[in-house]
Amino acid sequence: MQKVSKDLVYGIHVYTLPTKNKIPYQLTFERDLFFDRINVNLLPLIDPEKNHCLDLRELVCNSFVDYFKNNSSETVYFEVDLTTRSGLLKMIKFLKWFIPYKEEYVISFEQTITKGISYMEVYIKMKSQN
Repeated sequence: MQKVSKDLVYGIHVYTLPTKNKIPYQLTFERDLFFDRINVNLLPLIDPEKNHCLDLRELVCNSFVDYFKNNSSETVYFEVDLTTRSGLLKMIKFLKWFIPYKEEYVISFEQTITKGISYMEVYIKMKSQN
């Protein structure tokens, strides 16, 4: 498996994910200045191919687990655009990725539908350890 690098850049936790198909991704966790949450973004560092990054799932999930290991009281947040087929598929893929972690994390969703725009807001938080 490829080695994930982890950095803290201006208060932003940055995970660089090298995939087997040579497309590096960055997963960032950045504090929202207006809300009490951490915004998460996953971006390819070069134009992705249409091929699947089969190892990306494990890299992303491991990075989330690592982030929560060191920041257990935080709530992370991201949005998924549901107006496109790729957005819908991304949401379905996320749900499948997090099935193994459902006992350890609270995942909540809020769907917003307006004229021409539909998106899902996803919130993830570690369950309280009693």
